[in-house]
Amino acid sequence: VRRVHRFRLLNRNAFAWLASRDRMKPWLVWFFLGMIALTFGLAEFYSYSGMPTVLFDWEVLLWLMFFIHGFLKIWVASETCSRLCEDRRIGALELLLSTPLSVRSILAGQTLALQRQFLWPVLCVLAFDLWLWVALPDVRTTQDVWNARWTLAAMIVLFVLDLFTIQWVGMWRALSSKKLNHALVGTLGTVLTLPWIIFGGWIC
Repeated sequence: VRRVHRFRLLNRNAFAWLASRDRMKPWLVWFFLGMIALTFGLAEFYSYSGMPTVLFDWEVLLWLMFFIHGFLKIWVASETCSRLCEDRRIGALELLLSTPLSVRSILAGQTLALQRQFLWPVLCVLAFDLWLWVALPDVRTTQDVWNARWTLAAMIVLFVLDLFTIQWVGMWRALSSKKLNHALVGTLGTVLTLPWIIFGGWIC
């Protein structure tokens, strides 16, 4: 199975093969989302049993989605930086650049590797965001509905734009930083820190 998986990746893009040889990485993202979904399932079960739960209050859901978005952004930044930083540290990047593989192919391969790991889980999270935008449980007034919808819309837009930006800033930082920690902190600081501070102050 591993041989078929790697052969398919190698035929598509050599750097994608290098960055995606671990078949279990996408399942780790699904495991993270599955544990959160299991928590909500148990909360729903206990709510039907007459026990009070706050998980389906819209403000709690809002902060939970903020946490999920943030966790996935940090995860994407880590995966983006780690491959290129490791190749640069051990000298593999110089070997890659001495082959017919172009810089464009390397960047495309890194993008394919990230899509293989995160694309479907991210789409699943966005689908839940849209469901929450429509359903808005326990919102009592029209003003609260529109406040919640504007907040959710901002979160969704930031989520998509941040993931796209993290990918490219992370690759740039990975190629220009001496250590993985420097690349990761530089990426998160550039893309997330200031917007998170502004956004967190707004929703509070």
